[in-house]
Amino acid sequence: IFGMVSNGWMVQDARWRLAKYSTGETVLFDLQNDPNEQQNLIDSTEHQTVRQQLEMALTQEIMRSLALAHEEKRVYRSDLSQDIGYGREGWQRPYPQPIGTAP
Repeated sequence: IFGMVSNGWMVQDARWRLAKYSTGETVLFDLQNDPNEQQNLIDSTEHQTVRQQLEMALTQEIMRSLALAHEEKRVYRSDLSQDIGYGREGWQRPYPQPIGTAP
């Protein structure tokens, strides 16, 4: 579950809830063992894997949501060039005349 909370974002699965606020505060709760959310586990070394997983899931969802929210503003929806090598290592921009020569 993803959502906005007051001045922040949260992600929750069956057991864990992570919330990040605009104040910089981040909280992590074990809903199974602490349903009233009284013990913030964000700095607990034994819960860092859970924290990282939830932070990654939250970041991915925020990025996905923002991309969808701005989809209609995108200028290009495909490649900027018909050249299959465009933007790849070794690709050289074609110029109508050699660089540095006057027309």
